[in-house]
Amino acid sequence: MKRLSFTTGVLRKKAAGRLRNKQVTQSIRSTKLLMLSGILNGSGSPVGDEIEIILDGQVLGIAEIQAVDETQWSQIELGDAKRGGFDSRFELAYALRRAGFRFKDLEEYNLYRVLFSWL
Repeated sequence: MKRLSFTTGVLRKKAAGRLRNKQVTQSIRSTKLLMLSGILNGSGSPVGDEIEIILDGQVLGIAEIQAVDETQWSQIELGDAKRGGFDSRFELAYALRRAGFRFKDLEEYNLYRVLFSWL
């Protein structure tokens, strides 16, 4: 099964708690991470696929992919941050840096928004 894996080290305590409580419904990922997780595999749209949501190696539940779209940092809004478990774009930016988006300006990365709903 496809999966989205998260770590408390990247999310920090508050956002990780929101994920555990199934209040998180979106993740910002790189192309490479989506390919490795099987979400983007060249076989068509992943919308409707079921995925495991994992935090620190523990399966929290199953979700269905609602949308996947390529975006830039300048298009990420407060609502995106909140769906990801963060209170602000600032918090989301720091989490992205901890996740590996730290070698150039965030605007220079191709980001993917993965929207999901818990089953």
